[in-house]
Amino acid sequence: IFMNQIAIPLNKIFMKQSISPFWIPTTMIYPLSTIIIESIDSYSGASQKPIITNRFQDWFNKKKKSTAKIYHNGLDFVAQRKRDINTLKFDSKHYQYLNNIEQTSNFMSALSIQASAEQELPFYYKKLFTGSHLNNVNSSSRAKELSLAQNAIQRMDQGTSGAIIVIGASLSGKTFFTETVAKTLIKKEKYYINPPSKQKFDATDLHKAFQKTFSKAGTTESILNQLDQKTVLIFNDIEEWWVKSPDGSQAINYLSKIIENFGNRHYFLLNCSLQSFHIIRKTSNLEKNLLSTIIMSPASKSELKDIILNRHKTAGAELWFKDHLVDTNKKVDVLLNDIHLKTKGTIGVALNAWVYNIQKTAEDKLIIQRPSSLSFPNIKDPNWKIILYHILIHNRLKEGDLQKIFGSKKPMGIPETLKEMDKAGLIYKQSQGTYVLNHHAKYYVENWLTELKILN
Repeated sequence: IFMNQIAIPLNKIFMKQSISPFWIPTTMIYPLSTIIIESIDSYSGASQKPIITNRFQDWFNKKKKSTAKIYHNGLDFVAQRKRDINTLKFDSKHYQYLNNIEQTSNFMSALSIQASAEQELPFYYKKLFTGSHLNNVNSSSRAKELSLAQNAIQRMDQGTSGAIIVIGASLSGKTFFTETVAKTLIKKEKYYINPPSKQKFDATDLHKAFQKTFSKAGTTESILNQLDQKTVLIFNDIEEWWVKSPDGSQAINYLSKIIENFGNRHYFLLNCSLQSFHIIRKTSNLEKNLLSTIIMSPASKSELKDIILNRHKTAGAELWFKDHLVDTNKKVDVLLNDIHLKTKGTIGVALNAWVYNIQKTAEDKLIIQRPSSLSFPNIKDPNWKIILYHILIHNRLKEGDLQKIFGSKKPMGIPETLKEMDKAGLIYKQSQGTYVLNHHAKYYVENWLTELKILN
């Protein structure tokens, strides 16, 4: 087209000048060709220059990539959830084929710190969330309970004989609260009175315990007369001094007599599980010598939040929740509310749930996830129910006590059942043939037996 536009005017010029249109001087053609070539070269050069993107284009490209990543992650999450649901359906359908040991062992595996986090978490962090106490009970969160204890102590100081007993569900903080009362409200020298390894469940058990604790000979009365005034005597797990049999309350009744005679000269602090106390108070005369029965109520959401976060900050681990550090993450309230709901505000269980749900990522970061709902497997074997009931209400079970508990009606297969539980990690055997329930499983076993109406 360009050439045609040039050629037409040239022809007109040639005709007017009587010059042949087919003859064109080279001096006229050369500059034209040069112009055409230079124009083509300049266009090619312009097409080869890099396109410079502006800031908006950069932002748009980044957003496009991040949106695509989120989209694909969402698809992966949905697919994983679908696989998880299918797995749960499959497991639920075929769970009946697992024996008692397998079902319980699978449950117990969820009650421990995950292997990926075990080595990364500081030792002190693990201790604070699996059993060790931090300072004393918060005076504001336990103001009612501390007030009851303080009133009872004042009455003792005024000459009234009696004891304080702290009761509550498993892992509700009974021992911790008892320690706090001894350290903050009394501030006297304290001694722990533990039952002897071989028990008769009568007065001789108290005599042996006091002899061993104070390295003195004689009866309980004679030893108490030798002690300094206002000595603190702590009886943790009072249910261990008793056995559920026709004559199994003799030691408890003798302790009640000791409290009546010496309760205004020394401080007697007791604690007991709620379920055990429900039976002991009906089968012994302990209750009439109690000045205060303090029930450990569940912690509120705000109380539980303070307890957990204070321990987390004290131990100093770098922990992440939803891509933010726990220490500065407002979303952690959602996690804490979930823990409160699933543990019913039971402090010990909530602390365990926190540390059990920590894991290490591929990037070596410690993250915490929301806990899943846990419940003890619904074992059908009646021997399991019988043994777990007695271990709970006695806080342990000795082989020698089985005859006292069952008499001539001892169920068949008890030794085999104890072995099954031991294999599953639910109980463990101490010296002198004493079986103890795994501390972290107590709460769940207690709830299970309560749902079955075996426990009140």
